[in-house]
Amino acid sequence: MTDPQDHGDPGRVIPTLDHEGQLLAQHLLASGFRTVSAWGPVQMAVAHLRLQRGDLVVDLDTERGVTAIAVRRGDLSVPLLVANYVRSRPASTADSVELPAGWQQQFPFDRAATIEWLADAKQDAIRAVAHLSW
Repeated sequence: MTDPQDHGDPGRVIPTLDHEGQLLAQHLLASGFRTVSAWGPVQMAVAHLRLQRGDLVVDLDTERGVTAIAVRRGDLSVPLLVANYVRSRPASTADSVELPAGWQQQFPFDRAATIEWLADAKQDAIRAVAHLSW
């Protein structure tokens, strides 16, 4: 059953996202992600956009100009900040990464590049990311 609020038009949702969310959504759509669902904006500027490429799903949810991004690959929820850190490590150690103190400040955070990495990463690397976030 289709959600009656789901209009399927990312062009109606993207303007409600924060600036980084807008850029990310536009990048993902241009790089082959398809729109699975799009609804809003509704009261209090609430909107939702779900994009997918293969088994990678990206949800962009916004309320009053604040955008939250959630990523899943298969049945694993993948935190972007942790994935960005794992992505920055040598490929041979991606499955055995430890998070050192202050790891969040040690590297630039590129959401689009991280999502592209997640789309292509081996399942072992995805599991490592999910494990680190527990």
